[in-house]
Amino acid sequence: MAKTGRGPVVMKAFFRSYLKALGLPIVPIAWVLISILGVAGAPFGTSGLSLFNRILLWPALVAAGIMVGTALRVLVRDYLGFRRYWPEVPLIAVLSAVVLAPFFHLLARLTGAPLRSVPGLIELAVNIFVVSMVFSSFRHLLGEKFEPVRPEWHSSAGPASVETTLDAVSALATGQLAAVPEAEPEVRLLARLSATRRGALIRLEVKDHYVKVFTTLGNESLLMRLADAMAETEGVEGLQVHRSHWVAREAIFGLSRERGKYALMLYDGTQIPVSRSHAPRVLALDLPELRDGA
Repeated sequence: MAKTGRGPVVMKAFFRSYLKALGLPIVPIAWVLISILGVAGAPFGTSGLSLFNRILLWPALVAAGIMVGTALRVLVRDYLGFRRYWPEVPLIAVLSAVVLAPFFHLLARLTGAPLRSVPGLIELAVNIFVVSMVFSSFRHLLGEKFEPVRPEWHSSAGPASVETTLDAVSALATGQLAAVPEAEPEVRLLARLSATRRGALIRLEVKDHYVKVFTTLGNESLLMRLADAMAETEGVEGLQVHRSHWVAREAIFGLSRERGKYALMLYDGTQIPVSRSHAPRVLALDLPELRDGA
């Protein structure tokens, strides 16, 4: 049986993805360029501020937008499993507007701007929503130009040794989070699932005479043999680690060992046992070894 829990592992995975996304080359470039545009153009009612105050305000606004937008994108794409234009882009835009509008409004007031020049909360929220929609739509239009080299995810599972690419965008910047790879329609096993469960494949688990298929959009039981189910995962890199378990390679966070027994830790905290017969293949992956409490 797979064990679940390990909240610290989930949080650690989240921050690894988050920090890696903030470290993308596009992030500082976007921060500098958008800050310059904000200072020079003085949009969103900041024209009433002095040049000095705009120089203080805009870099802070852009930095906050990038940080919050990156976190929201991790949550929406990884935890909620939304990676298509709809509802990912509108949802991130709405969340960005709700989270950032009050902060931006307060920050503008703290710079000493005349009250009449500071946009109201609703106006700020609308502006943030529009900017976020434009940037995210542009990214989707380009076909996810900044693709992850190796995604890092959490949903029901996630990879060990990975790199991400994040859409660091909220009201002001762009990047792309490597979260779970998009579900490939050519993966035959996914065609057996309900349309609402056809996310990226994470793992398979035998339950009685059924195979429980876990994806980023939930799980569903199919009446079939594990061997047949694994044959239909072609297109997704993965391996059988136990007579009752198959795991997608991109779902593995690390390897733990207790009393001589190995187990795979997935990004959502699920622990999958590794049988002795499958241990050599798992060890050949050279996974990071996790200590208890990691």
